[in-house]
Amino acid sequence: MFVLNCKILIGKYEFHYVESLEIETSWKQLSTIAKIRMPGLRNLLYTDIKFGDQVEIWLSYTGYDMHCEFKGYVSSVAPKRNLEIECEDGMYLLKRRPVKKSWRSIMLLDLVKELCPEVEQINCPSIELKPFYINSSAAKALQDLKDDYGLVAYFRPNGSLYVGMPYMEPGLGKVKLHLQKNVCENDLTFKSKEDVRILIKAVSILPNNTSIAVNAGDDGGEEHTLHFYGITNKEELKNQANAKLDSMKFEGYRGQIKSFGIPYYEHSWTGSIIDDVYPERNGDFIIDSVKVEFGLNGFRRIAELGRKITIV
Repeated sequence: MFVLNCKILIGKYEFHYVESLEIETSWKQLSTIAKIRMPGLRNLLYTDIKFGDQVEIWLSYTGYDMHCEFKGYVSSVAPKRNLEIECEDGMYLLKRRPVKKSWRSIMLLDLVKELCPEVEQINCPSIELKPFYINSSAAKALQDLKDDYGLVAYFRPNGSLYVGMPYMEPGLGKVKLHLQKNVCENDLTFKSKEDVRILIKAVSILPNNTSIAVNAGDDGGEEHTLHFYGITNKEELKNQANAKLDSMKFEGYRGQIKSFGIPYYEHSWTGSIIDDVYPERNGDFIIDSVKVEFGLNGFRRIAELGRKITIV
């Protein structure tokens, strides 16, 4: 029998119990949000927990190694029946850091260091931006990189920051998700390549910071916007989009998997799906998002599968 084990640090307080908590994280969203519900503490702690208090959430089962699932700051406190605390990761500070500056040309890593001077570990590919201008907040600048260049930005639970192309973060882990062993529920559907309809909107950022765009794929299909750099010819851009389309129209599973609290995994890791009933459907998939649920109802991870990588 698994016994839940947690350590929750909020400001000057340390808790080893919780009514429930949820953590939602994905490469698709800028911020990771954690929601904590503490039983019977509405009056005791409401005035003691402040906006901006540092938060750490460590979870496991008794007898197993604890993992840091979240680092961030208190963003909301609600004294309802039980104390409800909402937290945001490092983007909480970046949303409050005004930046007004322009560059004729700057490397992505140098830009992120300017925006996030307190972040010790930053992972970025070698990309030159020219020109680049920001007059809002550091977080808004990261959002602009996503909207205009197709780059993603997110914090890891250890506090490191990745800014780059989706699915390209180096050094990520791999987890085995066995549908008959460590998976408790799933709503997976298996689709053949012919059943999948996808429309790609391909955008190429030119050296002068203008862009060209083409579409590829199925009209009315599931839309995906992909960014490229330095492709000046629409025909070549179309060829690149069609090549990406072929890799995205994979035969395999779509949907969500609900697993137990162990094994540990994060979004963008590789999930190796193992199915004893239909072994021909085994394969490796990118995990697009992870929702962690912990509390009186148990400890679960809900993974949403993304692109297929290989066939086992």
